[in-house]
Amino acid sequence: MKRLNWAAEGPRLTVAEANACRNEWIAGMEYLPADHPAYIARLHLIRTHERLRIAAIEGRK
Repeated sequence: MKRLNWAAEGPRLTVAEANACRNEWIAGMEYLPADHPAYIARLHLIRTHERLRIAAIEGRK
C-alpha cells in the first residue's frame, strides 16, 4: 500500500464536500444508541472535523 504524503498532495475534499460528509455522519447517528461503537466513531469524526475547520479559519487570520 502506498503511503500518502498529505502535505504534498494537498486537501482531499472541498469545504462543501467535507460539510456534506459531516451532515451524513450526523444523519446516520439519529437511530444509534449513544454507547454504540458506530455512534462513538461518528462523534469522533464530527469533533475532528470541527477542530480542523476552526484551525483552518484561524490560519487565514
